[in-house]
Amino acid sequence: MKTSHISKLLIFQNLRNFINVSIYQFTNIPIYQFTNLPIYQFTNMTATWLHCYIIRLLHYYIVTLLHCYIAKLLHF
Repeated sequence: MKTSHISKLLIFQNLRNFINVSIYQFTNIPIYQFTNLPIYQFTNMTATWLHCYIIRLLHYYIVTLLHCYIAKLLHF
């Protein structure tokens, strides 16, 4: 039951990440709703889709690992 809940959560987070990256790819709107940091500051140039995707992916994995760790601690 616990594993199922975490799996569903991961699926929803991954879907949200994919939608955000897709929105950026087609509209060129920077995505930094969770970190409030523009992507440009890491690359010194206009962010490309690949830069955006890599940074969002790293952020996604860090948040996921933290969430799983906290959930495990709380036996959620």
